[in-house]
Amino acid sequence: MSHDATNWAVKQKGLRPIAKIVLWHLADCHNPVHGCYPTQEYLASEAEVSRASVNRILAELEQKGVIRREQQVDKDTRRQLPTRYRLAFEAGFEPLDVVARVSDCDTEKSDEPCLKNDESRVSKSAVSVSHSSETLTSNRTSKGTGNALRAASEQVSFDDVWNAYPRRPMTNQSEAEAAFKTIDVESHGRVLVAAKRYHQWHIEDAQARKVDPVSQLEFRVGLGKWLRSGQWVEALTLPLKSDPVPATAEGLVVLPPDHPDFIAVERLRGRKVFIGQSGKATFRIEEIEQARAAA
Repeated sequence: MSHDATNWAVKQKGLRPIAKIVLWHLADCHNPVHGCYPTQEYLASEAEVSRASVNRILAELEQKGVIRREQQVDKDTRRQLPTRYRLAFEAGFEPLDVVARVSDCDTEKSDEPCLKNDESRVSKSAVSVSHSSETLTSNRTSKGTGNALRAASEQVSFDDVWNAYPRRPMTNQSEAEAAFKTIDVESHGRVLVAAKRYHQWHIEDAQARKVDPVSQLEFRVGLGKWLRSGQWVEALTLPLKSDPVPATAEGLVVLPPDHPDFIAVERLRGRKVFIGQSGKATFRIEEIEQARAAA
């Protein structure tokens, strides 16, 4: 417990009451030396809300710039590690500002992906993955640039997700379908992309371990829980060896105009993509996945 953290949390203004409660419990778990690593199950229990609600509240806090979530992936085993929560009062905190980061990357003259201070927050044993994909995609959709994405989402069925996901033995299909129906239709396309990426990660993880992927299915979370808990959002930015152009730790991909994925995204959006001074543009990995599927 950190008194500095909880005192800081109490002083935050402009938050919904339930968001402030979750923030306080996050702060209560903060360790000045090791950081903040509570599970969503713990936060849900302490705040007396569902885990799905906790995930939405965390996204809300992240968007307001008071926290930043960093998913840790072990570089050797490629297994997911506990999520680290960085609080705004911590030294060196950078608020998640996706639009600014994309703008900076677009205007950067370097050909390399734009990463600010990334090495300072990524350990030698793990890769940090930001959870900003939900915010950026939602912003694009709300501004009218996601018409094609919405149309594609409406065509996604539960069977598509069921067939794409690496299901553990005896998965309850009815439970999983009920969880799928609680997700808004506009997000169904993203859920399918997440299921496909998680399936590919499952295969690559088994290959790294030199074991049969089928033997690892029993260690994967059930589809119903994966959907209900919001873990599908995290799967959107899982690092994959199979990505033609690997995404940065922020889930961004920088592409030149002649790249097939660049062209596919333009076709999906139905308009020209702005190109920065570097001669390239920056995209979210899940939008590229959706563009590939629609091509």
